[in-house]
Amino acid sequence: MEGFNGFHVARTGDYDSLLILFIMLTLFQFYYYLDTFNKKHILLFCLFLALSSLTKGIASLLFLPGIFLYALIQQKVLRILKDPYLYVGFVMYIGIVGAYYFTRESLNPGYFNAVYMNELGGRFLEINEGHDGNMLTYINLLSNKQTYFWFNLFLALLICFPFLVSTFKHKKLFQYFLLLTVIFIIVITVSKTKVTWYVAPALPLIAGMSILLLFNFFKFFIQKLNAKIRYEKELTILIVTIITLTGYIHIARLNDHPKYNYSWDNEFYKLSSFIHKPVYPIEKLNLKIINHPEYRQRLLFYVKILQFKNPAIDLGNYKELKKGEDVLVVDETINTYIKANYITQELYNKDSVRIYAIK
Repeated sequence: MEGFNGFHVARTGDYDSLLILFIMLTLFQFYYYLDTFNKKHILLFCLFLALSSLTKGIASLLFLPGIFLYALIQQKVLRILKDPYLYVGFVMYIGIVGAYYFTRESLNPGYFNAVYMNELGGRFLEINEGHDGNMLTYINLLSNKQTYFWFNLFLALLICFPFLVSTFKHKKLFQYFLLLTVIFIIVITVSKTKVTWYVAPALPLIAGMSILLLFNFFKFFIQKLNAKIRYEKELTILIVTIITLTGYIHIARLNDHPKYNYSWDNEFYKLSSFIHKPVYPIEKLNLKIINHPEYRQRLLFYVKILQFKNPAIDLGNYKELKKGEDVLVVDETINTYIKANYITQELYNKDSVRIYAIK
């Protein structure tokens, strides 16, 4: 899906990818817990919820309304509230997350206010950084941009669900995913700030529901043909696999020829592509790789790989460069700063990628 493998999530190495991993683990643990009431699942639920909160704050809690509603529909809320391990898990969550937040506040006074402005009132109650939209913003993104054809296929097959319900395999899981997705989209739609990657945590759920719908649809269709097909299940899996592969082909083509929403996204792609297949012997330099300071995590993978060849290669701060260091940069603003504040020798300049020796 483009919404997951494109800008600001997986391809760009942002924290949303890790957030989605922990959210999915959280959701599955709660699903298992409601089925078994095994204490380990509620404890793991709280643990993964804490890890997702440490990853990206309040975003980790946006599925909780859907989780509560699902438990209510299953008529298991009272039993959950009577489980002592729920409170053990709650204390564990508060301990882990609270320790981090209070430590940050003590080290960086004003952190609580920054969290409020960036994650709670600042984004939910008002438009932040010009990221506005309307009630259909996320539906339009899912339908026209972020899921290739999957969201529209999901909506089309959803119409068939009432006819498949009697033979639907994993029906309970499908209903769980559906409820979580609907409530989650409602919650982020109510928020005043609307950003394309906010809907990303719902994408694995939509993908899962699409596969379940496809599998059950073709299984039902083949059965209705009344044909004596020896390998009915295998044929169904083959058809679903072929349809699914078209999505993977689209993702591969997208990442071979990515789209750029912003100029710095284009700059980063040029930088990462140069590092991946360098046409200059950067492994011989005392190299500091410079990128926009707010998006350094995108380069960590490349830096770690390069350090196997040359431990001197690392990320650098363009305001703290030293004589004898070499710098790799694509950002035009940073490039202008370096040329204005240091004595440099240009070693390489092509396709917006520049390497300077600091003299």
